[in-house]
Amino acid sequence: MLSSIPCRAVSAVRVMPTATAELAMEDRAYLRAARARLVEQMDHGASWEEAVAAAGLLVSRATAYRLWLRAWREGPSAFEDARHGHPAKVLAPFQTWLVAYCQAAPHTPSHELQPLVQHHFGITISVRHPNRVRAALGVRWVCPQLGPNFPTLPVLYL
Repeated sequence: MLSSIPCRAVSAVRVMPTATAELAMEDRAYLRAARARLVEQMDHGASWEEAVAAAGLLVSRATAYRLWLRAWREGPSAFEDARHGHPAKVLAPFQTWLVAYCQAAPHTPSHELQPLVQHHFGITISVRHPNRVRAALGVRWVCPQLGPNFPTLPVLYL
């Protein structure tokens, strides 16, 4: 029964268009609406399998009931994507943008990336998060070279 569920690949295998922020917003809006449909179907007495099929999602029974209970407790805010910043769970648009940006400007520290991500994707991330994603994707931060006005620090021998 689950193989016949219409499902939409949410930024996992798509080629990135130029409007990265618009794609990320579109994916979030689609998921929010699908989660709302799932909860609405379950509220009207549909089984979790029927509700998942109607919503077009691929989620387990436990996830469906967890979302239904969370919607009952929190209301519409339960449909938001509440990621906590795990590098493996970051959407492809963010990963693609981060790799491109860090290759173009490898000296950019993560505290400067944080407001850029907020502006481009509308999500708030920690300062550590870009570092974890960069490490997972194999992109390195390059320390800027110190100029003649910045002498090297003396080495202390104990």
